[in-house]
Amino acid sequence: MVKEGYWGDRVTETALLAHEHAHPLAENGTTLASRQIAVTVRPTSQQPLDSTEEAAWQEKLRRLLQLQVDKLCLYAPREVFTNDIVLREGFGDALHTLDMRNVNNAAQGIQARPSLVASLAAEAALTDAGRASFLAVADLKAHLDLALEIASFHRMGRAAQARSLERVLETAVFPALVPVTGLAYRALVRRYQALTPDMPPDALAGFAGQIVTILADALQPYGVDLGANIEIKQV
Repeated sequence: MVKEGYWGDRVTETALLAHEHAHPLAENGTTLASRQIAVTVRPTSQQPLDSTEEAAWQEKLRRLLQLQVDKLCLYAPREVFTNDIVLREGFGDALHTLDMRNVNNAAQGIQARPSLVASLAAEAALTDAGRASFLAVADLKAHLDLALEIASFHRMGRAAQARSLERVLETAVFPALVPVTGLAYRALVRRYQALTPDMPPDALAGFAGQIVTILADALQPYGVDLGANIEIKQV
């Protein structure tokens, strides 16, 4: 909290503490099912990423996408149901303040994007296709997590607060990123709105497949085919 600048802001502190206290209360059939699902990504590039160390860059791509898919598919129910409770129990204004801070931080963070572009350009062995792929992955990874925060405002009928948060994204964040970012964000929010607390593993596996498809559709124009294997673990 100190590192992120939250400490000392009592409203933000309240939202964060309410969220953490709500986590154990958010356990339900769907969060249990999320622990019984494994999603393994197998991305392939339509063109070579690098002229000298292709295997290393392919592995880096795989690791980045595995982290993203795990968060958007498997951790999402826990975060969404937790935020539902925070809103339902009267901490909605505090959570809105925290998330407004987060979307404004995302808007300010856009100023650092040229440095990312420059660092990719400085990798002399990276191909143009490799640079395009990693820039798209970076944009998606850095911003799609916001869907986990904002979906609950839609779910709990707090449309005005959801719109105020998304207005910042639509005007100050998404226009500076690869165009698919906003489309993927909106598709994720729609899927998170459909989560129910009693989904069995097979239903959650289907949900995970839908999330993977959203990400795959976003990556395909930038040279990445996102294959994935979804399994229900034996318990």
